[in-house]
Amino acid sequence: MPGGQREPRLGLGAVEDVREELVREAGARFGVPTVTTDYRDLLTDPSIDVIDVVTGNSPHFQISWDALNAG
Repeated sequence: MPGGQREPRLGLGAVEDVREELVREAGARFGVPTVTTDYRDLLTDPSIDVIDVVTGNSPHFQISWDALNAG
């Protein structure tokens, strides 16, 4: 997330993790306005243009597929 925050063309608007305590801590630490434990919450948010999937191999395909299908 720090790397993304250094990019002036990028606005980090949301973060997701299945571990609620971790995602809340990350959101507070990096000033991210939206935190969730379910990535599907982000797929219908019209303010989100890009979803960067940073997961292990097992969930990566499904999350990426769902994001692509959501547009």
